[in-house]
Amino acid sequence: MTLQTSFDLLHFVYALIFFAIALKIRQSYLKGGKKELLLKYFMLAFFFWGGFEVARAAPHISIVIGREDLFPQIMRWGYIISHAFLIPAAIYMAMIPARMFWPKYEKLIFGALFFWGVFNVVYLIITPFTPTYNPAGVSPHNPPPLSLVFLAPILFMGFTLTGLTFLYQAIRGKVTGILRIRALLLGIGIIMVIIGGPTHNFFTTVSGWFILDIISLTGKLLAAAGVILCKPRNSIPT
Repeated sequence: MTLQTSFDLLHFVYALIFFAIALKIRQSYLKGGKKELLLKYFMLAFFFWGGFEVARAAPHISIVIGREDLFPQIMRWGYIISHAFLIPAAIYMAMIPARMFWPKYEKLIFGALFFWGVFNVVYLIITPFTPTYNPAGVSPHNPPPLSLVFLAPILFMGFTLTGLTFLYQAIRGKVTGILRIRALLLGIGIIMVIIGGPTHNFFTTVSGWFILDIISLTGKLLAAAGVILCKPRNSIPT
């Protein structure tokens, strides 16, 4: 089993963390009488993010059990299914700044991103691509180049814009105390994830993937710490 496979299997651990966070936020959402939409969006974002992590890791079980020959086809569908979870995670993340700054256009933004996300998944399904397994180096997923172009606006709206929103809230003093620390952790963590995740598609060396995995791992841990730091009910500055 390669170093890359070991890191890829860690996505199961990330999934457990994100599912736990979603459940914790859900408790606060229910206690509030299901009235706080920001909590609902945050809860659903982490739930779908956890689903992405499971679908991302599951194909590597074929390598663990010694069926590397099955990996390319299983990873193809794992890539497609994982993005079927990643896209709604990004959409619900995008709903956080939409709710905070552009509530009048909230439904329009959701509808546009949802349509674009469905188009992206359908494009992945109908476009042939074959991931490869390389025991001596990285195992690229080889997605269709256009799919990365289609995915970019959703990831930017969902993760980059939301991360910058939290950083803005913290740096400009919109929140103070523990909430400021939380906003910083969430903002930095989300930005690190978006830097360390999609950029895997542009690196072909083990060292490059390793560095990006460390960046992504650190970002996920920071984002998780930002949620766990204090009660979820006070987690999102408005």
